[in-house]
Amino acid sequence: MLQYEQEMLAQLMEQDGLLIMARGLGLERLLGALVAAHSAPSCLVLVVGASVEEASYVIETCAHLLQDPALPPRILTADVPVAERSALYLQGGALFVSSRILVVDLLMNRAPAHLISGIVVWKAHKILESCQEAFILRLYRQKNKTGFIKALSNSALSFTQGFCQVSRVMRNLFVRRLYLCPRFHLTVNSTLAQHQPEVVELHLTMTAAMHAIQASLVDIVACTVHELRLANKGFIDNDMLTPEWALSPVLSHSSPQSGP
Repeated sequence: MLQYEQEMLAQLMEQDGLLIMARGLGLERLLGALVAAHSAPSCLVLVVGASVEEASYVIETCAHLLQDPALPPRILTADVPVAERSALYLQGGALFVSSRILVVDLLMNRAPAHLISGIVVWKAHKILESCQEAFILRLYRQKNKTGFIKALSNSALSFTQGFCQVSRVMRNLFVRRLYLCPRFHLTVNSTLAQHQPEVVELHLTMTAAMHAIQASLVDIVACTVHELRLANKGFIDNDMLTPEWALSPVLSHSSPQSGP
C-alpha cells in the first residue's frame, strides 16, 4: 500500500469515523485492506452499500492481504437461502451484504447484532438518499454499543449540497470523527510526485482511402458554405462565412457578425 493509504487505514483502525477521499486515489484498495484486516473467524464485519460487482473486485484485490486465506470475504445475496444465512453470519469473517437483506435479517434476528464486530459503510454520501443504511446502523447501535462503524466515500462534491450535509451524514452514521484526504494533502502530493505519469504520443499516417474521405468532406463543407452565402445575402457577413471558418474548431464557436 502507498504511504497515504497506510496513514488513512491506521486512522480508521484506531478510531471510528467518516473518510472522504478524492476520486482516483484508490479508495477501493483501502476498503480491501480494511476488509482483509477483519477476515477472521473471531470477528464478524459487515460491508453495506457495495454492489455485487464492486464487492467481487474488492475481494479479488485484497486476496493477498488476507490473514486467514481459509476464510475469504464473502458476498451475501438473495441467492443464499434464508435457512443458511444465520449459519453464514456465525462463521464470522467479512461479509458484503445488500442493505435490503440485512434489514430483514436484523429485524428477524437472523443476524446476531450483539456478535457483529463492526459495520463498514461504502459510498457513505448516499446514506441520506437511501434510508436503509441509516436504519441498519440505528438497529445496530440499539443492540450493540461497542461495535465499530467506519464509513468511506470518494464523492466530496456530494457533501457540498444542502445545508450542513457533512453533519447530517455523520449523525446518520453515528460517527464523530471526519478524515479528509484531498489531492493536495502533503502525503498524497509527495507520494504521487514519486510516480509521475508517462505520456506517450502516437502519430498515425493517413491511408489513401482516408485522404480521399477527408477531401470529400472538405468539398461537402465548401459546397454547403457556398449555398449558405447565396441564400443569406445581406444578412450574414460573407467575408467571415468561409470553409476555413466552418472547419476551424476555434473560429466556429464565434458566430459570424451580422451585416449592416
